[in-house]
Amino acid sequence: MVICGHIHQENYQTHKHIQFMSSPSMCFQFTPDIDEYRLDEKMPGYRWVNLFDDGSFDTEVIRLPMNESLMPDFSSKGYK
Repeated sequence: MVICGHIHQENYQTHKHIQFMSSPSMCFQFTPDIDEYRLDEKMPGYRWVNLFDDGSFDTEVIRLPMNESLMPDFSSKGYK
């Protein structure tokens, strides 16, 4: 398994039997799979991983509860 963070999106893909995962940001999220900048309405979050002795694992992305004080400015035209 390969895990990375700080890309402002969650992702989970498998390539040649290797799992590649990313964690969402604990800040605002970028909308995935689009060509131009846009903030996503998903709340900040994190990924937890539970490792087992046999080499298997469980993983889940947990999002923070909806909170108006954590919402970004959706009228923003870019990340500064």
